[in-house]
Amino acid sequence: MTAKLIILALTKRWTYVIIGAILLIIGVVVFAGGHVIKPTEVSGTISKIVDSQTDTGAYDHSEITLNETSTVYTFNMNDLQPKWPDEVVKDGKIDIWTDQGSTDAIAIQTYDQTDSNPVMYTTDLYRNPNHGITNAHNAGIFWGIFGVLFLAFGLLWPIFPWGKKKQKQPAFAVAGYHAPVGVQTGFPPQPQPGYPPPGAYPPQFQPGYPPQPGYPPQPGAYPPQPQAGYPPQQPQYPPYPPQQPGQGGWPQPPNQ
Repeated sequence: MTAKLIILALTKRWTYVIIGAILLIIGVVVFAGGHVIKPTEVSGTISKIVDSQTDTGAYDHSEITLNETSTVYTFNMNDLQPKWPDEVVKDGKIDIWTDQGSTDAIAIQTYDQTDSNPVMYTTDLYRNPNHGITNAHNAGIFWGIFGVLFLAFGLLWPIFPWGKKKQKQPAFAVAGYHAPVGVQTGFPPQPQPGYPPPGAYPPQFQPGYPPQPGYPPQPGAYPPQPQAGYPPQQPQYPPYPPQQPGQGGWPQPPNQ
């Protein structure tokens, strides 16, 4: 589930913008925190030294606790010169130097069982106090560069192929449009609003009523038409005599 959420987040533009802004803020804070190291000495007797390891079992750092205070001081034996010994005297005298306001040891001095023959182990920050500025500036620039890259990637997301919005294809069939009769559109006919589609209901018949036969033609309604290749038919009715003046029709003008 977590892997799916991470993959989904990496496909979003604002994920890179947020990550870039956070890294940029970290870079600014680290850069501004650079300062010249001011060693502060603390002396006492060793209560215990505990080595801390990572989840994989590799060495991470060591912690020193003094009998005189409850403060826990940390250091990395790989940063010390000369090499840190495998064993130190239990309850032996020890001097620790830290940066002002910090509990990270930048130098440690141990003694033998008679509290004599001191051996001092130092880090680069103790030997070169000005590296407190340069180291912080380098680390701040490092984080800042990654922040700018992530931020730029998120802001420029739309110009990349995967950030462009897909154009919607125009619809070929418009709601309410019906092609004229005889025009093939490639789409099935659309039903008219308010009417069922064709063929939705079978033809209805009135039960109990047989179909009505057709009506035969009425004889004598029209005179028969002459057929090609046959002699003309004699009229069945005698011709009417011509009309005499004054017998129906329009009145005739008087003779002059």
